[in-house]
Amino acid sequence: MSSKSETFLVTGASGFIGSQLARHLHNEGAHVLAGMRDPDKGKFLTSQGIEVVKFDLEKPQDFQQVLPRVRTIFNVGAWMGRAPMGTEEAYLKQQRGEKLTRQEQFQAEAWGTNVIGNRDLIDAAIRANVRRFVDTSSVAVYGLPTKGIITEESPTAPYDAYSETKLASKGVLFERKYEIEVVIIRPAQVIGEQDSRWTLQPFEKVRDGQIVLVGSGKGTFNPTYIGNLVKLFELASQKSEAVGQVYNGVDTTITFGEYVQYFERMLEIEAKRLRAPLWSAVLAARALEFVSPLTRIHPPLSGSDLRFLDGQVSFSNEKARKELGWVPTVSIPQAMVNIENWLKETGKLSSASRS
Repeated sequence: MSSKSETFLVTGASGFIGSQLARHLHNEGAHVLAGMRDPDKGKFLTSQGIEVVKFDLEKPQDFQQVLPRVRTIFNVGAWMGRAPMGTEEAYLKQQRGEKLTRQEQFQAEAWGTNVIGNRDLIDAAIRANVRRFVDTSSVAVYGLPTKGIITEESPTAPYDAYSETKLASKGVLFERKYEIEVVIIRPAQVIGEQDSRWTLQPFEKVRDGQIVLVGSGKGTFNPTYIGNLVKLFELASQKSEAVGQVYNGVDTTITFGEYVQYFERMLEIEAKRLRAPLWSAVLAARALEFVSPLTRIHPPLSGSDLRFLDGQVSFSNEKARKELGWVPTVSIPQAMVNIENWLKETGKLSSASRS
């Protein structure tokens, strides 16, 4: 780290990216505050010598207790549910005391956390003389392109509550870039040990013969190994070139079919692949999404995910390479070896699971 005497706050540290980032910074010798809504969920970090603090983006009183100690904030905490766009309208309706549907409740929560929460946090950081604010966004803000190379200058086209609020948050943060150093990281599909969405869930679907390959399975997949991503966050907190910039966080581009094959090799099987044309797969996912507010059961891949995985899209990491000197040092084959070892160590991959 550039200054091991500094204190770093990681919000959302009970989650996958936040916890891995907190560990990385701690192992580099930094003093880390791992912020989370429920500190009891941080015992796995406390056992490693990391200080866990109560920190809720929707409770500004938490800011006053923590921020005077902090020089750099890594804002990883976020609302990451599924809901359609219209988040600001739902939030304003909530503020007026109007009755909300269950869907509107999700939308209002998204805006309240990802936009209002971020606004309140960066304003409190400015008052506390925090040096730098490194925010976590997503390549989802680019929408659902079907082909081409996507750079940080590519058009944005939010399509759901998450991408809508992440893009709105950028505007809020950059309005304050002359008062505090701001950097935004947009990760792609993050994989690694302890990850559920893009690692454990696909593994289980392959194992259980339920993996869905849209069309030919040759749609692109843009994995970002967590060990590489945390290094990008670290560089974003150090480099002067990063101030006021946005960076895509992606290692490389492969096909989703190739990604599935890694799990097939681990399991020593040829998975039963449920091949489906795009329209039918999306229709089925949309139906599950429609009833999910009532059932609370979400499809493993949304209709938007399926449309995205059918495309021929690459996200460029050239800007981070040139300006920050970031190089994804762990290759995807090596990352998958690390994931395989983790699956074995946790008992998720065994001789029984291969049968």
